[in-house]
Amino acid sequence: MRPALRHPPAFSLEVSLDPAWQILQAGLCSLAVTLLALSFVLHLDDDVSQPMQVVLCLATLILFIGFWFRLPQPSGRLAWDGQMWLWLDARAGAGPAAEATVVRITMAIDWGDWCLLRLQHSAQAQGWRFALLPRRRYIALAQRRHAATWSLLRACLVASGS
Repeated sequence: MRPALRHPPAFSLEVSLDPAWQILQAGLCSLAVTLLALSFVLHLDDDVSQPMQVVLCLATLILFIGFWFRLPQPSGRLAWDGQMWLWLDARAGAGPAAEATVVRITMAIDWGDWCLLRLQHSAQAQGWRFALLPRRRYIALAQRRHAATWSLLRACLVASGS
């Protein structure tokens, strides 16, 4: 690699809801609660009747819909300025008064064309808690949604040691 390319240039990436990640999260949460309820029902009675099976299926569907709407789905702008990562939450607004938060990024899962990034506020890395940013925030990114900046994003992740 040429010395001029060792530090990737600054760029920013608009992060929005990934439906596949939201479906996976909601499905796993509702499945876990349903299996817990099923184990409780089986503990009380070894034979699960037909009406109880219907009730459990409906409860799973209701839980899935509930988790679909309640699970936090971060949206905002992720930026690399050449030295550090910045996160601007969409809820904070996009005006000039909105400030970006310095974050540390760790790659939780890397499947080549899909990755799960863990954002942590830089003060939390030193043991402090920041009230506006949850302790951990996970962002799912897919190459199909960010095709234009995918290689630059991966280069920046490698350059930052994520």
